[in-house]
Amino acid sequence: ARLGTAGIDALLALATPGQTADLERVATAFLALRSRDAVDALPDLLAHPHLSDDQRAKLIRSYPNYLLDPPVSLDPLAAFLAKRDDDPPAVAEAGLAALGVSVAPLGPTATAYVLAAVDAPDHSVRLAALQAVEDARLAAATDKVAGVLAAADRPADERTAAVKALRAAGGASAAGPLLALI
Repeated sequence: ARLGTAGIDALLALATPGQTADLERVATAFLALRSRDAVDALPDLLAHPHLSDDQRAKLIRSYPNYLLDPPVSLDPLAAFLAKRDDDPPAVAEAGLAALGVSVAPLGPTATAYVLAAVDAPDHSVRLAALQAVEDARLAAATDKVAGVLAAADRPADERTAAVKALRAAGGASAAGPLLALI
């Protein structure tokens, strides 16, 4: 049965501060939802101050489960993630994984978030960003990823991920750095 906006709002109202058990139930329920009303409300739940990092990462990873027509824009997710520099790397990695497997083409906010994450301070986030470029075939990232490949000070696993991302993303600017490796 569809909850509609009123049902989603009622579910969000259960997630009141100080009620950990109710918040856990709401987060678990959202993992099973697949409606447009639910995905539109997901950023509000993600911003809940008492949501654990693990719950937040699971909810973010659930974004690709919303297979709707027209496809769900992940720009709101990217905007949420971009404002949360203090979250642990696991949350950013979950967001990058969700962005990488999006059915819809990435919008400008999502693209900018992935591009910025290629230079994140955390190694695992940089790898997740390169994987997102590869999975999304993000041609807009070829120049940035080519810079990773050309940087001799980058770890070998990042440079390997950059090769894979360039191969998948394609674009005219991908050919030069790949040929330079040969």
